[in-house]
Amino acid sequence: MERRLKVRRAADWRVLLGFGGNLTPGFVADITPSGICILSEEEPDAGTEIEVHFLLHEDEPSGRLRMRAAVRHCGQGRIGAQFVDVDSAGQEHFWKILRGVVD
Repeated sequence: MERRLKVRRAADWRVLLGFGGNLTPGFVADITPSGICILSEEEPDAGTEIEVHFLLHEDEPSGRLRMRAAVRHCGQGRIGAQFVDVDSAGQEHFWKILRGVVD
């Protein structure tokens, strides 16, 4: 049963994700205004807070668009995380930026 309030959007953007200041590469599998699924070899524990740096342009060494997210589940090369400390206006702004990248 689908529990999401917002529709997931497929994506294939590169990201850097951080655990304690160390950034490792990953790819976005899908995203909503409130959460993200990242393909990665990393396996953080549920509850771990990570940084997600979106690499919107190939020439950027680290993403200008950065979000914090709490890991909700992890396994089989996928990390499911919910964005934290983002109010509804911030979520809408973030979603518009990301939609501009793919639309």
